[in-house]
Amino acid sequence: MLNSWRRQAISAIIFDMKLVLGVDAGGTSSRAALFTLDGTPVRRGHAGGANPGTLGLDTAAANLTAAVRAALPDSGSERLIGAVVGLAGNPSLCATLTERVFGALLPGGDVRGVRVTGDIVTAFAAGTPSPSGTVLISGTGAIAARIAGHAPAGTADGYGWLLGDEGSAFWIGLAAARATVRALTAPRSSPTRTGVDPVRDHEANRPDPALDEVTAGHRTDDHESAGREAGDRGVGSRGAG
Repeated sequence: MLNSWRRQAISAIIFDMKLVLGVDAGGTSSRAALFTLDGTPVRRGHAGGANPGTLGLDTAAANLTAAVRAALPDSGSERLIGAVVGLAGNPSLCATLTERVFGALLPGGDVRGVRVTGDIVTAFAAGTPSPSGTVLISGTGAIAARIAGHAPAGTADGYGWLLGDEGSAFWIGLAAARATVRALTAPRSSPTRTGVDPVRDHEANRPDPALDEVTAGHRTDDHESAGREAGDRGVGSRGAG
């Protein structure tokens, strides 16, 4: 019953009010939130990442569409007067992605009220009402930016996992994986070997019994051969006669 009343209340808000939509999408997740003009939350949506550069345009479009659809029902799209979409990734690809998704969702494919910006702008806006300042993002990727008038005025890093993003989740995971590989493949005397496994080291250094038998046989044969050679040369110990 409570859920039914809630749906009716949401429908009434959507029917009577003008609405705005905010979207924040990175490499890991996409979030969309629908609000009235006075800031009252109406609905929210969540889906996978929507960075078109790292995930591909089709996957990014599918995830972004799922998040927006969850937040924006069909009855609300006609009352949507504006949307801000903060996306991580190449600006040109992000613009193409936004036009593709919202062109299919909005009446008549009219995307003139949709503004596309980088996720650094939406991240900054989420933390302060001030139009200017600085922001540091350390998620799947990493970037620092100076914001002036709700627009990026300068950035540091944000070059992607292959060239930068130092301090990001991917960078930390990659550093851990590399350290593990070095520790497992380093010589035993190397200072990178941080621990000793007695069972492993014992098994690795234990002589092979079959090899012992072979080497023991060689040692016996060598002693007998050496004795015969010494006897042939007349070399040996003699007691006093």
